[in-house]
Amino acid sequence: MSAARKRPAVSTVVPVFNEEANLPALFQRLSSTLDKIGVDYEMIFVDDGSSDRSLELLDEFARQNDRVVVVEFVRNFGQHAAVFAGFERARGQVVVTLDADLQNPPEEIPKLLAKIAEGYDVVGGWRAERHDSVLRKLPSKIVNRVMSKVTGVKLNDYGCMLRAYRRPVVKSICKCNEISSFIPALANTFAKQGKVCEVPVDHAERAAGTSKYGLLKLINLNFDLVTGFSRLPLKMTTLLGVIIALFAFALGAYIIIMRILRGESWAQFGVFTLFAVQFFLVGMLFVFMGLMGEYVGRIYSEVRRRPRYVIRKIHRFRFQSGTEGHACLSELLGLGEEVVGVVTHHDDPGEEIYFRSVGDLAERRGIPCFRPDDANEPTFVERLRALRPDIIYSFYYRRLLDDPILALAPKGALNLHGSLLPKYRGRCPANWVIIHGESRTGVTLHYMTRRADAGDVVAQEVVPIAPRETALTLMGKLEAAAVVLLRRTVPLLRTGTAPRVPQDSTQVTTFGGRRPEDGRIDWSQSAVAIDRLVRAVTHPYPGAFTIAGEKKILVWESLPLPPRSGARPLRPGEWSGDVVGTGDGLLRIVRCQLEGERETSGLQLAAEAS
Repeated sequence: MSAARKRPAVSTVVPVFNEEANLPALFQRLSSTLDKIGVDYEMIFVDDGSSDRSLELLDEFARQNDRVVVVEFVRNFGQHAAVFAGFERARGQVVVTLDADLQNPPEEIPKLLAKIAEGYDVVGGWRAERHDSVLRKLPSKIVNRVMSKVTGVKLNDYGCMLRAYRRPVVKSICKCNEISSFIPALANTFAKQGKVCEVPVDHAERAAGTSKYGLLKLINLNFDLVTGFSRLPLKMTTLLGVIIALFAFALGAYIIIMRILRGESWAQFGVFTLFAVQFFLVGMLFVFMGLMGEYVGRIYSEVRRRPRYVIRKIHRFRFQSGTEGHACLSELLGLGEEVVGVVTHHDDPGEEIYFRSVGDLAERRGIPCFRPDDANEPTFVERLRALRPDIIYSFYYRRLLDDPILALAPKGALNLHGSLLPKYRGRCPANWVIIHGESRTGVTLHYMTRRADAGDVVAQEVVPIAPRETALTLMGKLEAAAVVLLRRTVPLLRTGTAPRVPQDSTQVTTFGGRRPEDGRIDWSQSAVAIDRLVRAVTHPYPGAFTIAGEKKILVWESLPLPPRSGARPLRPGEWSGDVVGTGDGLLRIVRCQLEGERETSGLQLAAEAS
């Protein structure tokens, strides 16, 4: 097993500012769209100093889905700063940006990715039919014309946030350190010539809330465009100054000549003309001074080298197998429990350790930590007796405890199990529930007996299983549920008022541990069943696999497909590109790996094999 996370194919970056009313629908629709695309992805939300419940909702999304990253700013820095922050944390081969107000429908993302797949570096959305007021459309048209002139790339809609960028373009953008920037223009300068395009996309009316881009922000954006990407205004100012100077010289010469020819009486009637010319020149002078001031002000902002934004916190709920004990011990300490000792395992020299260590946490807190070879050995039981524990908690301890240890705690010995008992007793419940297509599972706190997972139940916390759930993401949810369960039940256990409900013996199901060889794919099963196996044992587990000739192919991600009308049916185990026939339906191989080689896409593997 490996702790390294593969680089996702797609990263989405969403700046958020006071969008609590739109976020639940956005998260659901965006997750659903990316799941249907069938590639690995991550969602990056940047909270730009929201004052409503936006951050709270985003934090909850991160707990529900370990593909979510939430970047929290200390205050509002603006949309472009938020996108920069998202770019700098995005790991995807393609990065897609969109607004949080749902005016950019997430369902349009596949259109952009299809163009990227054709070889384009930057693909912009074009809101052909905008649902905005005239006061928004008119400034946007001006921006589009200015940007087309400045960048030399004619596009219809530079203002649409729904855009896709290849990773090299994003990396180049991130190297730019100027404070005032316009990202679509920067992207066009770093894309290969002829590799920028746009596609028509839907544009919806804002479902809730108000636009955060008012007239003043649009004006400021235009100044960023003018001063950040071209010296044309300075050249035009110089040219206009020359023209005015020539006009003034010609006018002066004309007045002198006419005075000579007509006399002094003629010249006095030109005084008002001179006043008009003077006022015009003074007005132009102030305009030019203001324009120069914009350039100087931006130079001043740059030389101060202040950060473009300041991050308060990164919210990312990343589960790694083995962290349950760490999280539960942390919660007990946070609840004020006096922990008199911690018993954990010796690290296995043959196992790659990539989780947070319970022992390290105990030692940092000054809690006695024991790593016995056999916790049931009589001399060690006496050591525990000397600690005089009131309650014993077992959080995913790997060995059964005998009666002498269970009898040490007057308030009971309790175990946290990763299923809704009495179902899925035994080992690896998170893997088994996905294999069997369950729609929900949970965690159970129960009293321990000599029979594994058979004691009376204190409380349970239900966890829904998402349609594309993996064992890794599900374990992250179970860990969060375990913390919630402890928070709810520890005070009751402390006071002796916790419930104690016997398990229904008629509902018991029991499953054993899983071995790497259990991941072999049986192509006679349905595509849905095989996909469940893949999701149950994908990273960081050993993976589902099949044998092709003498080569072992590990399948890390798959997607069941509907029947293809008119196409020749595939026999179970027969490959056609990245699609494989099964006993019922077709299965697309999204990510796979020849044993001992690098991970790749199913299409790439098929191309290399042909």
